[in-house]
This record gives sequence, structure tokens and C-alpha cells, in this order.
Amino acid sequence: MNCPIVYEVDLYQTINGINNSKLRNFITYVFSPYRLLDKFMESAGSRNKHHAWPGGLAYHTIHAARLGKSIADSYNARGIKIDTDIVIAGILLHDIGKIGTYIPDGVDDNGKVKYKHNESALLHHHIPLGYSMIDKMIDEYNQDNCYYDINVSSELRDKLLHIILSHHGRKAWSSPVLPQFIEAYVVHIVEFMDGVIDKFNGGEIPDNLYDH
Repeated sequence: MNCPIVYEVDLYQTINGINNSKLRNFITYVFSPYRLLDKFMESAGSRNKHHAWPGGLAYHTIHAARLGKSIADSYNARGIKIDTDIVIAGILLHDIGKIGTYIPDGVDDNGKVKYKHNESALLHHHIPLGYSMIDKMIDEYNQDNCYYDINVSSELRDKLLHIILSHHGRKAWSSPVLPQFIEAYVVHIVEFMDGVIDKFNGGEIPDNLYDH
């Protein structure tokens, strides 16, 4: 399988699709070169379930964000209100805790790189890791800004962090809470679907589509 790649320009084009300037500024801050950009672009999307190759995390995230935008825009055109900006930002952040959590563990019989969890991921799981990362980065972002009116509000903080916590959609799938608003549900459905489609695209017919 030839592993598809995305580039920084793809990420920034997706971020620029966020119309809310306050939200766009924060997401740009998160993915800036001196913060998470490089590791995000290099990381695998999972250990062995989906997008399990170097750069797979970025490929999954960016494609899912674009798909989420299309879905939100489609419903908005029908008069069903979905905050497209929250959907895009939520998808861009949903797996942020996976950055650097999968480390190479040799190759399989087909020459494909295998991965294992690093110690932190084994102990904490990527969902609480991502929650902690973004919660801390919001504090740093708000403290770094000279202008209060571009800060991340408490309401926006709650929505972004909730999406990270709920994006697996079920408590049995490691989400401590279930999606509580429509944008969080869209994030869950889109990222789940993108992971399953990657399995089919890789030639796998899953025994259980819902083995998350």
C-alpha cells in the first residue's frame, strides 16, 4: 500500500476555512511551527487500526475536517443549524493527544512499519492526553495575548474540550462522555467513518466495524 500524504499547505488551507477569527487564530497557534506542527505532520494515526503510517495522523485529521465542513455546510443549506467552524476546529483537535504516542516497533512481513504505544500513551490514553494538551494551550494562548477580545472564551474552551473527550462516541470506546451537542456528534461520526473507510481502502474487511 502506498501511504498517501498531506502537506502543511493542506493543513493551513483547512484552518483558513474557519471563518470565526478568534477560533481560527487559536487553531493556527496550536499548529504553529514552534508548537505542534512538525510532530503532528509526522505522527501515525494509530498503532494498527487506521492510518497507521508516518503522517497518517495529519492525513486522517485534515481529510476528516474537510468532510466535516461539507456535511455541516450541507445541513446549514437545509436550514439545520450546525456551527461549521466548531466542527472543523473540533476535528483538527480531536486526536491531538496521539502526537508522538505511537513509536516504531520493527516491520511486518510486508515491510510495513509496526507501531507500539509509548509509556505515556499506555498509562493515559490519547483522549485525556489531548484534553490536557489543549486545556493547557488555551491558558498559554490567553496569557500570551495582549488583547483580551481575541482570547478563547470559557464557552469555546468547554466546547473544544468536550469534543476531544466525546469523539469516540461511546463510553465503551474510551470516551468518558457522550456527544452533548450536534457539532460534537458530527465530529464523532466523521472521524469514525474516516477510520473505517481507511481499513476498507487498505484491503481489510473488518470482522467488527465497531471495533474502535
